Amino acid sequence: MHWDSMDRAPGGGLNSGRIAFIRAFPRPQWPVIRRAMLGLILAAAGRTQAGQCGTAIYFEKHRQSATAAQGALRVAAGEPANRARTLETDHFLFHYSLRGLHRVHTEPEDSTLVRTADSLFAAFKDMADPQRDSAAYARLDSAHLAHPVYIRKTAQYFEAARAYYVDRLGMLAPVSSVRSVQYQVPASLSNKFPVDIVDIGTADNLYAGETYGITYPPPQLSITFENDFLCRTKLDDNGNIVGDPIASRLAGKVIHDYSREWELGIKVTAFHEFYHAVQFTYIPRVVTYHAWYELSATGMEERNAGEVDDYLQYLPCVLNYHNQVPLNSLLQGPCTHYPMYGHSIFHQYLSKALDSAFDVRVWEQLRRNGDALQDGLETAFGKYGRTMASLYPDYVSQLFFSGNRFKMPDGLFSPDMDRWPNVSMDSIDMSGSNPHKVVTLPALTFGILKVKWGNAPATRILQAKVASGITRIHADAAGFEVEHLRETQFPLAAPHSGYGEYYLVLPNPSFTEKAAVEIKEADAVFYAFPNPVRAQTGAVLYFSQAKSMVFPSRVRIYGEDGREVVGLDFPSAEQVLTWDLMDAGKQLVKAGVYYYRLNEDPLRLLLVMR
Repeated sequence: MHWDSMDRAPGGGLNSGRIAFIRAFPRPQWPVIRRAMLGLILAAAGRTQAGQCGTAIYFEKHRQSATAAQGALRVAAGEPANRARTLETDHFLFHYSLRGLHRVHTEPEDSTLVRTADSLFAAFKDMADPQRDSAAYARLDSAHLAHPVYIRKTAQYFEAARAYYVDRLGMLAPVSSVRSVQYQVPASLSNKFPVDIVDIGTADNLYAGETYGITYPPPQLSITFENDFLCRTKLDDNGNIVGDPIASRLAGKVIHDYSREWELGIKVTAFHEFYHAVQFTYIPRVVTYHAWYELSATGMEERNAGEVDDYLQYLPCVLNYHNQVPLNSLLQGPCTHYPMYGHSIFHQYLSKALDSAFDVRVWEQLRRNGDALQDGLETAFGKYGRTMASLYPDYVSQLFFSGNRFKMPDGLFSPDMDRWPNVSMDSIDMSGSNPHKVVTLPALTFGILKVKWGNAPATRILQAKVASGITRIHADAAGFEVEHLRETQFPLAAPHSGYGEYYLVLPNPSFTEKAAVEIKEADAVFYAFPNPVRAQTGAVLYFSQAKSMVFPSRVRIYGEDGREVVGLDFPSAEQVLTWDLMDAGKQLVKAGVYYYRLNEDPLRLLLVMR
């Protein structure tokens, strides 16, 4: 599978040669077996699991097990055995280890500290481990030996994150009542925000993959941070930590290996995880972990650590499956990670379209309304005189220029857009025999349709239902023309002079309603497509709207024996009529010959195949 292919392979079926192309989109939630099979296929193609935030994994785990997330931490079952050395800053306590798999990454400039620590551990070898660690760290502190550069950089970026979110944006400051989750630490330590630096996969195998960090929600509000950006670690025969690097990748190439470029890993993770701590200060009891938690945290990390570009690794998902993966999706669907990381580019867009403080308004409203996302976003957008219906179409029209396929306009919301994958698109050939196409779009998704003209007649009809804010773009490598169309039904004229085709960007800005766009002949007649259709769970049969059709109308399906199988209502021109191949008793019909009719029109033949 090529992420940057221009046209996705067509699917669907033919109806006596009259339908050029039919695209049936998968259901939003895949069965477990299909998801597993896709993972194997992608792995074989060299596409690896992207690194993730442990906070999302934490909530997904408890959502799947139907266990209340708060207070359910495994590490809370008993007192941690490990003792820590602690760096205290103005607002944080950074707890870390200098021994075993939790040993923090060290650099040559830490050599004096490492030699001294190793000698102390050897000198206290007859002590039990907790006492041994405590004695060694006490000696290091009394000798005023510097903390490792890894720890000092971690402290620097966490303080920078707090300064930006709390001091500059004026957001609520996280306050924790715990001193540490992963370590035993002295009770005399001040009550500042705790950051435990450990080998995350060793601390909890739930996070054994490429996990950067975890922010635990109240009542144990704290952050657990990766100690060396290695995962699946072990100690070799010489006592050295070995494992797989945590890295960001795009199109099979490594963007950053954080086990080597660890300062970049620290910076991007600090801004991401501390934003989760800020979020949980607004929403101390999270009932539904919605997409905005990760979308906004990833957007903020790009705002504050723009040179890292960690978010790039998540873009193939949202730019290739934009007609399947909603903006507010929590499901992985066809992706190998949560798509909400990739949807952080919407956060980047809003930062430019509105201002840098727009997300403060979002979280303030979420705090007031009980964490209801749609209301939180619409209320925040309303402060700027905008709505999702006005913002989302503008956003997706800019995404059309993602990658290097077309000349890029000035003023796009991201300066990185030429490095992004080319956005995927479908196509329709208007010069084909009676071209017809229906594009269905789940809520908060969009489609892009390349309209090839050839020797087609002058006009065709586009009829959109629910979708709004359609953009028509004439574009090639040399230039472009952009038209924003407000109508939901209009004739499709031939391309402008100098262009052999154009592109329709089809957004569905609704939070809840499925949208559909239909391209058909001006004098279209009523028929079903695809025909033949396969009888399988998830199959969809569409019915076209005929010219001068009267609403409401009723479609009846009959078996070969003349008995009615099911009746379907065509309520209005604003609805797309579909059939899931279930009979009136909600059983999947068998393969065979069927007939259908609109109201009292003549019967038409329908073939159902296995």
